[in-house]
This record gives sequence, structure tokens and C-alpha cells, in this order.
Amino acid sequence: MSKSSKPKSRSAKKGEATQEEVEKGEPEIPQLAWKLFKESDLKDLLMQPIEEVEKKFGTVLILPDYEYSLTDAALIDFFVSGYWFARAQKFNLEQTSAFLTLLHTYLDNLKTRKLTLCDNIKELKQTLSNVGASNVTSLRCFDTEQAILSGEYITKTLFQHYRAFEYLLSDQQKEEHISDVLQVYSPPNGLLVPPPLEESIPLEFYENWMTSKPKLEPSALQCTMLPEVKDDLGGEIAKEVDLNELQHLMSDMAQQMLGAYQTNVAQKLKQKEEMLLNRISKLEKSV
Repeated sequence: MSKSSKPKSRSAKKGEATQEEVEKGEPEIPQLAWKLFKESDLKDLLMQPIEEVEKKFGTVLILPDYEYSLTDAALIDFFVSGYWFARAQKFNLEQTSAFLTLLHTYLDNLKTRKLTLCDNIKELKQTLSNVGASNVTSLRCFDTEQAILSGEYITKTLFQHYRAFEYLLSDQQKEEHISDVLQVYSPPNGLLVPPPLEESIPLEFYENWMTSKPKLEPSALQCTMLPEVKDDLGGEIAKEVDLNELQHLMSDMAQQMLGAYQTNVAQKLKQKEEMLLNRISKLEKSV
């Protein structure tokens, strides 16, 4: 009798269960990689600028209003920051996809399932507990170091700001509609009104007076002589005035106008000087 040969255990690729695990009856756990972001999605993001990355995340996460919705914008920032963290840690595409699914899972636990902080932390520990030690995990593409980095990142970004995310996801943003009513009147047909803007200036006026200097006739340049004015006594008002007399007259007028002002200023300066002297004497006595 020939002995029944048992099937040899095949070597498992990273992310697949081995034959021994299948024979032991260990359950096949769905993997987080490629669940939210497909491989083609992440390949397209490698050479894209930040604006295109945000646009792609808005499409995949169904957050189309992130440009003017505060809640959607905060969620886009959360996931885009996680994406750049994964790239900085040199995660491959499969690991990056799994990491982004992790972020989405524990954020969704808060948003949809309304889990408390303690329950969410317990689920994270349970997810990361077997990474690197067994293939019975949803993160077979991770090693122990990557699992630790992912747990620390989720703790610092989500769990330490749990109350802020609770408020963000539970409070609905008020929509403000800003509008204004403008009344525009158009003139009826046949009414003579100036045309709008630069057309309000007639072309002939613009060419004659704004683009070139006006041409004046010689008669317009002639000065008109005023008639000679005489006083009541019949004598001419315009007389020759001595320069010394004019200076003396101006000096008297200035003295009358500025004399009182100078006296007032001198008194105020004297009072200010006395106050300063009193302060100096008080300081000398105190010293």
C-alpha cells in the first residue's frame, strides 16, 4: 500500500497566509492594503504637486467641498499629512495604502461608530499586536518597526486631539450665504445721457484738448491793460514807497501781532523751568 502523501507547504508571499496556517484552521483576515487607495491611485500621486494630491484625496474620500468647507478641509489635511509621513518613512505603495486605511479606520470609528478614546486605542493595539510575529493580521505588509511608527503617528495626530476631532465631526458648519442686490437703471431710448467710462468723452474733445496742446490765436495772447485807478481826491494810488518806511511798517505790524504770543510763550517756558528745577532739587535731597 502506498502511503498517502501530504501536500507540501508552499512558501507564502508577503501579505498571504501560509499553507500551515490554512491547515491549522487559522482564519484568513482581510488585508488593509488596497482597501481604500488602489495601487494605480498611489502611483499617480508620486509625481503630482500638493494641489493635485489634495484633489485626489478629496475624490477618493468623497470630500468634494474641501475648498470651502472647514470640516472637509481639516480631514483632507489630516490624510495628506499622513500620506507625506508615509513617504518620509519610505513606505512602499502597499504599506502606504495600508497606513492610509488605518487612519481612515480609526477616524471612522470616531465619526460613525462613536467609539470612545479608550475603545479606539484598544482596537489599535489589537490591530498592531501580531504585526511581525504572525501572519494572522490585517497588516502583513508591515514589519514591527513600521507598526510602531504607525501607532505613534496615530496617537500623536488623532488620539491626543480626540476632543478636537469629536467637535469637528459632530458639529455641523453653518453655511453663510452672502449676497447683495444691485439696481441698475438703463436710460430710455432717445434720452441724451453720457455714455459709460472712457466713451463719455467725445473723440473730438479728446483729440483736441487731451492728446495735443490747444492752439491759441495770437489775439488771445495779448494782455489786456487795466484802466488806471484813481482815489477820491483824483490823485493816483500807485506811488513810489520808500523801502525803509515799508520795512518799518512791517516790523510794527509783526510786533503787534506776535508780541502777545511771545510773552505767553516766555511765561510758559519760565514755569516749565521752575518745575524742572524743583524736581531736580527733590531728587538731590532724596539721594
